[in-house]
Amino acid sequence: MHSRHLSSRRSRAGALLIFAACATSALAQSGAPDAFVEAQRAEARGDYSRAEELYSQATQLETHADEALLGRARMRSWLGRFDEAIVDYRAVIARDPKNPRALSGLGWTYAWNRSYDDARQVFEHLAEVEPYYLDARKGLAYVDLWRGNAGDARRQFEELAREDQGNTDYLVAIGQAAYLQGDLPAARTAFREALALKPGLEAARSGLEAVDAAALQRRPSVMVLLGRSSAGDVDHSGVRLAQVSIQTTPRARWWLTYDRGVGFDGLSPDRRRQNAATTTIGGFFNFTPRTGTRLEAGIRDLPDDTQPVIAAEQVFFLPGGTTPKIGLWAADGESATEWVVNVGVHRSITSRFALEPMVYFGDDGQSQELRGSLLGTYRFPRGVEAGIGFALGTKDTDGGDRSVNRIFGNLAVPISERLRFLFYAWREDTEGFDDQTVLAAGVSANL
Repeated sequence: MHSRHLSSRRSRAGALLIFAACATSALAQSGAPDAFVEAQRAEARGDYSRAEELYSQATQLETHADEALLGRARMRSWLGRFDEAIVDYRAVIARDPKNPRALSGLGWTYAWNRSYDDARQVFEHLAEVEPYYLDARKGLAYVDLWRGNAGDARRQFEELAREDQGNTDYLVAIGQAAYLQGDLPAARTAFREALALKPGLEAARSGLEAVDAAALQRRPSVMVLLGRSSAGDVDHSGVRLAQVSIQTTPRARWWLTYDRGVGFDGLSPDRRRQNAATTTIGGFFNFTPRTGTRLEAGIRDLPDDTQPVIAAEQVFFLPGGTTPKIGLWAADGESATEWVVNVGVHRSITSRFALEPMVYFGDDGQSQELRGSLLGTYRFPRGVEAGIGFALGTKDTDGGDRSVNRIFGNLAVPISERLRFLFYAWREDTEGFDDQTVLAAGVSANL
């Protein structure tokens, strides 16, 4: 009996070994378990494209389906393929509506895709499902920060920091929110605390640099440009522009400007009357994080007339470094009201290079003019900026249409932390009229 029992045990053991071998062989042939492990390894070394491919293979294995789907969604989100990531996260949530990792991933993906309303809805649902899950509260705080709700974001991050002391992510976020509020001392303190805990933290270092730059901008600033203008045989030399400006609040900057035609990239009639001087008071106001408005009003002095002048420009700060603009300049003279409308966009091509196409349409009471311009600006290391552009158009006069062209450029070179050298130049040719040239150089200084 003992012999039969031993034989039976050996038979069952052998059968199990054969089954295990077959199962292992089948899984190895499918490649799913290996794919899942390799996907995790690829993710760990930062090869997200390869990890996504391997997670896709691993979704074919039932026991790893949800984990692999979460991994693929995570990779797609990190690769910026937000719509595909959302589909994967929702597929997991459809099978497991309270899965905290799927809900968290979906919320962050919506936030990174700037779908802030959707992100808030998901994070609020996650907070209900998992009341003690800090990721939901963290997500809600970041949504407020990225939407520009600095006060609400700062309050939430300060609460999180009290519960999780020493978390540098929260300290950096507090600094960013305080910076948006204009509370530069609090922002500086938060960034320094983050650097003390993690000396190599780039976000904190960049934050400190931004705080220092903002503090400098809040100091009164003076700009003076001297130069020479010529039109045919007529020359004018002296002060081309003088300006005093000051940042009074985080969202408001004011200035007083005296301009004798140094403008290099526009179509204001000022810039073609060499003996015209305009004195204005104005300001730039950020009413919301995504919009800004420039307003100016003053007096324009001509040899035989004095005219009230107004100027306005609306700016929209869109994601991705795109800034559309629409502006108006007008001067009310004795014989006519002169005006110019401009529409354009400033577009950052790279972190250093930007293009700004613009269209101008103007009427001086006697003729109309339409032109387009293109300005390219490049930022060199150490803060040096240079720009060059051109404009082409037509001027409708009593003698018929006349072509107009202009080439213009500018240069700004930091001399010290508070002092910059500035240079502006433009030359304009109008068919049937004398060529006009302006050269101006000077400095701007933060007092």
